[in-house]
Amino acid sequence: MMNLNRVSVDLETETAWVEGGATLGETYHAIAKASNVHGFSAGSCPTVGVGGHIAGGGFGLMSRKYGLAADNVVDALLVDADGRLLDREGMGDDVFWAIRGGGGGVWGVAYSWKIQLLKVPQIVTAFVVSRPGQKRHVAKLVDKWQHVSPYLEDDFYISCFVGAGLPEAKNATSPREYQPHLKGFI
Repeated sequence: MMNLNRVSVDLETETAWVEGGATLGETYHAIAKASNVHGFSAGSCPTVGVGGHIAGGGFGLMSRKYGLAADNVVDALLVDADGRLLDREGMGDDVFWAIRGGGGGVWGVAYSWKIQLLKVPQIVTAFVVSRPGQKRHVAKLVDKWQHVSPYLEDDFYISCFVGAGLPEAKNATSPREYQPHLKGFI
């Protein structure tokens, strides 16, 4: 599939055809070369293949505002078991839904995806706050996150990664040093 990695951007229709072997990084790069105001709502790992990512739904950092990668697919080219090349109309609504994370089966080989490009803000701010600590401290933080995040505006994305030995934790300061800055949230 790695040789099926072409990305053709059409700024007039604000869409792009992405071959099934392209990675997210190749997709983002092609979009960025064509436009400084467009993006695609998908994952944050540049080496992940677009075909598998979309077929699994495709969650990413812009999903809260723009939906999953699969929500932004407007057409696809699928080679079925009989060797037919089918577009969205040819495969029908049920199969089109299934190949975008809804079916859990094999419906054919997705040769290419037509994705909807999205206009994104010119300035995006991101940061990481690492909170090493005992299980009860981490549990309290996750509980607070679960009660705050659903009520944030769609422009604001917050995630919580929990795990032992995360690389971010090596340079983190103790939880007590964060508390004065986050009073009311923790």
